[in-house]
Amino acid sequence: MALLHLEGAFRLGDAGGGAEDVREGAGLHGADGFSLPAGPQARIGSRALRGVAWLLLGLAFLAGCAPRAVRRGRRWMAEGRFEAAARAFEEAAEDEPENPARWLELARAELQAERPARARAAFRRLAELRPRDPRPLVEIGFTHELERRYDRALELYVEARDLAPGQAYPHRVLGTRLLRWGESEPALEPLERATQLAPDHAETWKALGLARHDQGDLEGAEAAFRAGLERRPRHLGLSLSLAALLVNAGRHEEALGVYDGLVEAYPRFAAAHVGRALLLHELGRPDDAEAALIRAVHVADDPARYERRLAAYRRLRAGGARRDEDREPDARSDRPETRAGAHTEEGAEATDGEEADRGEDAPVTSEAAGRRGDDAPERAREEARGTEQVDFERADADAREADLDRRSGGDASAVDDAPATPVDDEGAAAGEPPP
Repeated sequence: MALLHLEGAFRLGDAGGGAEDVREGAGLHGADGFSLPAGPQARIGSRALRGVAWLLLGLAFLAGCAPRAVRRGRRWMAEGRFEAAARAFEEAAEDEPENPARWLELARAELQAERPARARAAFRRLAELRPRDPRPLVEIGFTHELERRYDRALELYVEARDLAPGQAYPHRVLGTRLLRWGESEPALEPLERATQLAPDHAETWKALGLARHDQGDLEGAEAAFRAGLERRPRHLGLSLSLAALLVNAGRHEEALGVYDGLVEAYPRFAAAHVGRALLLHELGRPDDAEAALIRAVHVADDPARYERRLAAYRRLRAGGARRDEDREPDARSDRPETRAGAHTEEGAEATDGEEADRGEDAPVTSEAAGRRGDDAPERAREEARGTEQVDFERADADAREADLDRRSGGDASAVDDAPATPVDDEGAAAGEPPP
């Protein structure tokens, strides 16, 4: 009704001589009765507005054409009532059995309701309606994977690849699933083929780099990460993966360059500033490291955790300065207990400071770990990085973001509204950091 009233107002304005009449009808005149002069421009503006009104009317009409069961199902999906939504979509699918969209919505609802067997039946019907589309086969495989029937899931992924060998999507799914299952060697071939078919897909390059790294091909892994960054220079997952590889190789200067690029692209990404701080500390630049931590506090949405990290780092620096003073020759150098920092208030204070630095937010260096008698200083440093630094023992989990690649847009021959299987979005490495 509001749209009809709007159309009527436009008609009135056009008949009355121009946009000034529309202003009158809308009550937009000032106290002095000012109005725009009539003319061709006013008439053109009125016609354009009328066209917009007709477009809105058309969209409203199309929206109203959806079956009532579909509208109910979509509303219940938005409300989280997935089983009720599935019943509504099933009713709609029975009314339109040849419409792939009805079966797709039914399958999605059944997946959300955690009923993979029922979702599989709907995807099978979709596969019958789209016999040359690999996506329904991938979705059927995923339902088997949810039920831990991995061999059957693998068969479906291979079948999808063989059905559409010229599409990157089934190659990518096969490779990422194999990588997720710890089968990095057989994952290499489909991932490499996927990068050839879709070279601009960043997640495929990241998965390929992880697979190569798992096989001990560090040069190949670095080449994959860099190839992806050439095409998607702002991709967070590729940047963090490359930085982790460089850190593990002891190439801290190069890793710092990667983090510099991250903070330039995402200046409010606090974790990137923490990564810079850790590398700056390793490079012997504590003042710059502290400045980076201060910057992380300023830009963080939740500054408290970064304030704790900053305070711990300051305590670490203060403890190091006191130890340096103790090492300087002075009049007390002939007192062993003073040189060792034992049985003195100063030594006790330093020990307390070191213990305080062992909190979960405290950056721990190899030197500090060695003083505590830790026989794995490298592991201690990695633990201190926390969730801000990617390590390759856990980075394979990030490859799951490319599992079924719902945001890639797919191939031209794929279903327009391709199945959207829920995928675990653990970690920030696949998308963009929070603004």
